[in-house]
Parts: sequence; C-alpha cells; structure tokens
Amino acid sequence: MSQESSKEAPTGMSIAGSAKSDEQKDMEVEAKSPSPARDSPEDSIEPLPKSIENAERSVEGWVIIVTGIHEEARDEDLYEFFAEYGKARGLHMNLDRQTGYIKGYALLEFEDYDEAKDAVVNGSGKKILGKAVDVDFAFIQGENPGRSHHGRRDRRRDRHQLRLRSPSVDRHRSGTDSYVPDHSYQSSERSRELSPERGF
Repeated sequence: MSQESSKEAPTGMSIAGSAKSDEQKDMEVEAKSPSPARDSPEDSIEPLPKSIENAERSVEGWVIIVTGIHEEARDEDLYEFFAEYGKARGLHMNLDRQTGYIKGYALLEFEDYDEAKDAVVNGSGKKILGKAVDVDFAFIQGENPGRSHHGRRDRRRDRHQLRLRSPSVDRHRSGTDSYVPDHSYQSSERSRELSPERGF
C-alpha cells in the first residue's frame, strides 16, 4: 500500500505542476503582448497649439504672424523660408523709420489653410538668418492679439484694416502700421509720429 501511494503522489504532482505551468505561460504571453495604447502613433504626436484649432480666416486670407525675426531680415528671406510650406501671396514687415530695419515681426498671408497650418506647425522654432522665430496664426476665434478686451465689432474692424503688401513692393516703402499685436505699442508709436520734435 505504501508503495502504491508513493507512486500515485508524483503522478498527481505532475498533473498539478503541468497545470501551473500552463497558467504561467498564459501570464507570460499576456505580459509580453504590446499594449495598443502605448504603440498607437496618435499618442506619440504632440498636441497642436490651441490656435491651430481656433484659427480664424481674415478677409485677406489665412494670416500668420512671425515674431523674433532678425532685424536685418528682408522680404526675400521670409519668402524663401516659408516657400517650403506654401506660397505666401502677401507680406507685411513693420520697419523702423530711422534705420529701415524690421522691428521684430512680420505678417504673411496664405490662401490655403493647410499651407498656413504647415508653416505654423513646422516653421516655428526654426532659424532665419541664424535667429529662431516663432510662428502662429494672427487671428484666433474669440480672441484678438493685443486687444482681448475689445468686442466682436472691433475685431471685424481690425481684420478689415489689415492690408498686406505684395512681394513686388520695396521693403523700404513702409506706410503706417496696419497691424500691431500690442495695443500699448500702437499708442506709443502714434505719439511718436505726432511729436513736433520729430518734424512730422
């Protein structure tokens, strides 16, 4: 009897051990299986800036604002830089009246939204004349750069006042500022233009 029981015990242990091994294999398979959420390409893409979703088309087209521009940048520098993303059909550069150099920002007009979006997403952070620039949409739904406290009526007026000059216009033929991101800057600029000391 003792010999028979001793023979049966290993058999039972073998069955239990085999079952346990199968469970361990299942757990190992589950552990090695890749998680769909982790491997999803959408999770690796950084969310787009808020202005991408809320960009607003002006009467002139899809206008982007480029800031941080090197003061010696010229029209052709910006057209060449953004030609990679699409054809800009208009450009406005705010120039210093005394030096003729750009004051640090420019506006470009695109007819196609996808081209303007490509310029905003991929152009921001790249360098023009060795200086990194920031690119964003100039007009945002529900906002107006530098004039967030104004109403909808003022936003429509500002959009109609924006006029972009064509590529053929000489960069030194600068008129009055047609778009100013900062309202306080517009006030100070106007006061300098009207100052008798400057002879204007």
